[in-house]
Amino acid sequence: FAEVSRMRHVDGYRIYSLEHMIGVAKDAGINLFLEIKQPLETKSRLPEIAAMLNKEDVKAVIASQHIYSGYKGLFSYAERLGFWTRDITTHTSGAPNVDKSLCKELKK
Repeated sequence: FAEVSRMRHVDGYRIYSLEHMIGVAKDAGINLFLEIKQPLETKSRLPEIAAMLNKEDVKAVIASQHIYSGYKGLFSYAERLGFWTRDITTHTSGAPNVDKSLCKELKK
């Protein structure tokens, strides 16, 4: 991340850490839209991401293109953690049906 964070787009934009963007979202009072590129690698980090979001009281949507079945498993797991989900390709959404909170704590 240290190497990537030093890079700049021709327009001057750079890549920020998720922790930084959660802080920005909190300060701005906005929700995050997290597009997942690698579902199998991301799935194991979802509880950690949900905990970071919960700590700062920031809500997030997990989104990705439904390219293969790994996304379906990621989406249903994310919904159990309390994330809203969005399949960009099929334009379908999922939401937790337990309550209206988006990133509730994982119940074991």
